[in-house]
Amino acid sequence: MSYLVDAAATLLKPGLTCIIEHDGAALFVQTGLLFGILLSYLPQHLRIIIQGSSEGFSPWFLLLGTVSGSSGFLNVLALQWESIKCCKSVGALSCYETLGGVEVVGLVWFSFTLILILFMIYFPPHLKYHEYLATAHPGHPKNCECEPCDAARAGPQISTTAEWKLAVTLAWVSFIHFSFGLYITFLLLSPSTNPSSDPDDSRSERIYLWTTFLGLTSSSLALLQYMPQLLYTYRTKLVGALSLPMMAIQSPGAALMVWTVAIKPGTNWTSWLVYVVAGVMQALLLTMCLVWKARQKRLGIDDFGNPLPDSPSDSHFQHHAPGNSHQTHRTSAEDPIYAAETLGAGTEQGEEGQQVAVSDAVRDAMETTPLLPPTPAPKKELGITKGFFGIFKR
Repeated sequence: MSYLVDAAATLLKPGLTCIIEHDGAALFVQTGLLFGILLSYLPQHLRIIIQGSSEGFSPWFLLLGTVSGSSGFLNVLALQWESIKCCKSVGALSCYETLGGVEVVGLVWFSFTLILILFMIYFPPHLKYHEYLATAHPGHPKNCECEPCDAARAGPQISTTAEWKLAVTLAWVSFIHFSFGLYITFLLLSPSTNPSSDPDDSRSERIYLWTTFLGLTSSSLALLQYMPQLLYTYRTKLVGALSLPMMAIQSPGAALMVWTVAIKPGTNWTSWLVYVVAGVMQALLLTMCLVWKARQKRLGIDDFGNPLPDSPSDSHFQHHAPGNSHQTHRTSAEDPIYAAETLGAGTEQGEEGQQVAVSDAVRDAMETTPLLPPTPAPKKELGITKGFFGIFKR
């Protein structure tokens, strides 16, 4: 630890000359990796948009991935801070070459965070709202005006689901974590107003401890990140909105990312360990999705569990999302699609276990929800069943 603190203290001393070591091969790999990252995440972004649904993602997977990515980005940002300051005295190309670690890790964090944003925007409506019948207070007369009895007479009630509330909460946690981490990072990197009371050695040690904490946090969360998604995908036995092309590109690409980050000045093992862990776990998820993809083809269903148009009638498969035994995924606005279990034992409908279609009020709530896009038209009308965009449906 001491030699790292001494190195950090040296970088923090004023008046040092910025030394840029040019490496043409490393610059070429760095540029290719940046384009590769963009191209690898693009299929996932487009798949969610084209399908009009983010069903299939675990919100815990997105939370852990976003927090892990932001921790890794802040780690490299702090470790390469002196290199960032050197950009004032070197050319744009030299600055671009030196800051490869910040650029690569930052782009990964931004691209994954965009998945979280799309997950919230395209959150499936049938998992966001449910309709239920309230139960009248037992023993009360029919004309009772208490709150439970009034609610029972009012008919179907509308409420947001636990899945949506959890997604909103975890999205806020991700935002607060990044904001707080960014504040602490710049607080530690900012020059002290009283240098005599805050020597460089003490400041360098605090920065080292903070970056080590960020690196270990990023690696630990990356190890746990794929666990919720692996369990979710295993339970649903469906690919959902997950993009196979993205995982096929990123799983082997993790090795290249490790090398690119590791060779940059100021970085250490805490900066690249996260990508080793993420690459292995993503390969496991890809393998599982390929197995479920073959199963879906055998059953004649699509990635969301809906029967394919040309599948035989005896191959019908009803998708049951974990914890939601009566919810199904649909994409056509022409069908009475959004079904929710009728709650309230004691009412005639509740005792019969009937289901009710979402009322006009529910549809109005969906249409006025800012994060909810209009229900997409059938894919044939959009003209994307074949051709280039067809790969993003996989």
